[in-house]
Amino acid sequence: MMEKVLFTLQVLVGLLSIIDTSIWVLFYKWFNDSLRKLEPPTPGDRIPDKVLIITPARNEEDNIGFMIESLQKQDYKNYTLVIVDDASTDNTPCIVKKYASRDGRIRYLRIEEIPKGWSPKIYAIIRGLEEHDDGSYPVLVFLDADVYLKKESTLRILVSRAYTYNAIVSMNPRFKCKTLRCQLMETILTTLAHALFGFHQKRTTWFYGCCWAVTREIYYKLGGHRAFYNQIVEDRAIAEYARKLRINIQVINGIEYIETTWYSSIRETMEALQRILAPHIAHTSRRKLIGESILLTLHYAQPLITALASVMNPVLISIALMNYIIQVAVHTKATRLNKHSLISAFLTPITGQVLPITLFLSKQLRWRGRKLYCNS
Repeated sequence: MMEKVLFTLQVLVGLLSIIDTSIWVLFYKWFNDSLRKLEPPTPGDRIPDKVLIITPARNEEDNIGFMIESLQKQDYKNYTLVIVDDASTDNTPCIVKKYASRDGRIRYLRIEEIPKGWSPKIYAIIRGLEEHDDGSYPVLVFLDADVYLKKESTLRILVSRAYTYNAIVSMNPRFKCKTLRCQLMETILTTLAHALFGFHQKRTTWFYGCCWAVTREIYYKLGGHRAFYNQIVEDRAIAEYARKLRINIQVINGIEYIETTWYSSIRETMEALQRILAPHIAHTSRRKLIGESILLTLHYAQPLITALASVMNPVLISIALMNYIIQVAVHTKATRLNKHSLISAFLTPITGQVLPITLFLSKQLRWRGRKLYCNS
């Protein structure tokens, strides 16, 4: 009797593993399809006479200097950079003021309080525009404080394409990690982003909010950031509305042109995951979230489950190994894309369990120590 039960269990696990392996093969294809849809990093035919760059910053002393210096090295020089300091408690103000005293294109603005119900990042951007946008800039650029422009032509490509095509133009950055745990999580996020929500899909409505440019005409047609004042993932909300208005969105392959620093600590990583998933969690029933978390857990843990159920069955061991190899191959694309250690690809059956846990963490969201009270 026990032998029949064990045999039936092994058959079921084997079939599930084969199905799961097929899904990973599809993920590999969709990942490639998404990358092929990225625009080439070539400039547009027209270039604006000047642009306004807004950078919100909070406790960015480790990054802000590198961001400013990378901008100063750009071959496109006609910009005004406004850094809006959201009540930083570190050395960010001193660093920015030092650069501003030497470069007349740099402006410093500090805010202390965020109105209730507002996203801190969006409020900072709006204040920067209110104080320094005189209406004469044909293109607006939004850069995060931890962005680094690797090539001198990066800004020219970004603003010229936005100006030429009257569009929203973003760059796919390299996600830089300082720790192995950061690489482990970023490998999974990059893989799922391209495989499940890649740019090859017609329904895809997102771009990289860390680095994007838009013409003044399009920006205010969308209502500016004020129209999305309470959004946690504002770039996705902007992209969704832009698609409804049939506004052109271009995402450039910028791996060799721009990089942004992902979170190093476990706490910051979990907080970032909560913010990314917040819109989905807010509009999904708890029962459905439980189902999704179970499927995601099984999806990543399938090689381990199959191996444990094999009881030295050579067929199941082969299936488990095949599943694991395909899973690693898919995530290896992400490690190569971000130039991370291959170890993060090999450990995905274990680290893949983090995402389901995130679905059920506290609903209190934070950004750089600030509590978020935003609607999704």
